[in-house]
Amino acid sequence: MSNTPLYRLAWRRAARRPLQYVLFVLGVAIGVAMMVSIDLANGSARRAFALSTDAITGKATHRVVGGPAGLDEDIYRRIRAEVGFSPAAPVVEGYVAVPQLGGQPVRLVGIDPVSYTHLRAHETVLDLVCRLLLEKKK
Repeated sequence: MSNTPLYRLAWRRAARRPLQYVLFVLGVAIGVAMMVSIDLANGSARRAFALSTDAITGKATHRVVGGPAGLDEDIYRRIRAEVGFSPAAPVVEGYVAVPQLGGQPVRLVGIDPVSYTHLRAHETVLDLVCRLLLEKKK
């Protein structure tokens, strides 16, 4: 079975209304370009958020996660003092409702800037000296 009659019919119709077919092809091209750009923007935003979260939380090797009620604050002290794992740093994560945004939930990340400096990948020598001085005072 040959598609020649179908092509001939399509060509005749396109020859009668060329502007309609040009606008059709242009509309499809713009639609595809919009979908690709939206997908790229979403991927970029997702990657930027992941990188910023990693910069805040640092290069942790272990994680202590609490349930819905959270964790007792004494656990952090016991991990650092009794167990002797001094490179521990608390990070509190959760979702809070923001009234200014109509009650929309926003992710909140809280850190202790003094105790987590040794976990950051971008720590400088000055940061290291300050951390060691602070630890010796304790």
